[in-house]
Amino acid sequence: VTHTRDIPPDKIKKPYILIQAGSSLAEPIGYLTDDSGDNISEKNPKYCELTALYWIWKNDKTSNIVGMTHYRRFFYIYNLFSNTKRMLNQNDILKYLDEYDIILPDKQHFGPYTVKKQFAEAHGAHKEDKEEDKTNLMKCREIINKICPKYTSSFDEVMEQHSLYCYNMFITRKGIFDQYMSWLFGILDKAEEIIDLSIYDDLPLNEKNYQYRVYGFLAERLFNVWLCKNSQLKRKEVMVLTSKKNEVTGVWEDEKINRRDYIGRMKRKYYSTDTIQKGSSFVTTTTQRREALIEGLITPNSPRLSNDSIDGEYTTKTRANVENRGREE
Repeated sequence: VTHTRDIPPDKIKKPYILIQAGSSLAEPIGYLTDDSGDNISEKNPKYCELTALYWIWKNDKTSNIVGMTHYRRFFYIYNLFSNTKRMLNQNDILKYLDEYDIILPDKQHFGPYTVKKQFAEAHGAHKEDKEEDKTNLMKCREIINKICPKYTSSFDEVMEQHSLYCYNMFITRKGIFDQYMSWLFGILDKAEEIIDLSIYDDLPLNEKNYQYRVYGFLAERLFNVWLCKNSQLKRKEVMVLTSKKNEVTGVWEDEKINRRDYIGRMKRKYYSTDTIQKGSSFVTTTTQRREALIEGLITPNSPRLSNDSIDGEYTTKTRANVENRGREE
């Protein structure tokens, strides 16, 4: 999804298709647009990339797999030991969706902030809007409690978490996508009736325009609520990297990977707290071993245990070696 022609040229490969979000409000730039058929393109200043997702939901009748990345954010596969990365390609997507229901970005962690508090701090316009129980996000709770009350407990659970699947990015099969879109826009349609965007009018212009994107911000949190409730969906988390254009050279560059941060995220992904403290094995299935190999967390020669339920191990010594490599670089 993009609003500009200026995007990394090497990213435009099959199976990715460019779509211009908010195209009804801008000059055409030669890509697929979100302003034909059943559309909400004119809502782009408030809905961000959701106008493109809405168009796909209502107008794409042929795709079996649907997903979204941004013009500067993409899914990547990274190998820790070889320190190599590549953008998720069609074969990767098909392989993952043979084993999983949905591909997601690695979670972003908010440290001491809960999801509820982080939203209040980041998207409250004034002091009273920063009260955690008075935000636009909590207005969505009221809506959920009225139109789909089975999701209320999942909403409350997500609000107390300290991490989030961000960016409204995912890849899944069309049937799952349609279910999520129907649920999401059922809530956002009601939210438009009660959310007052005029509270942002006295902010500096850049801040005002940023906060006006409220429905995109709400959708990020609501996506996590939907995933929490639909916990039967098997998830595959994948790294997201941001590309930025070097203003001097004009060359697009991917952000550098912080290896120590990556190791920390992989620990959270594969270990429980008890497992980390005990230093016991973590690769418990053939699928986990294959993924750990791809991500460089173990090597093909990593020790195996004879127990059929454990296909490999990541020992305290191996973990220390990986951490040392991270510090060295």
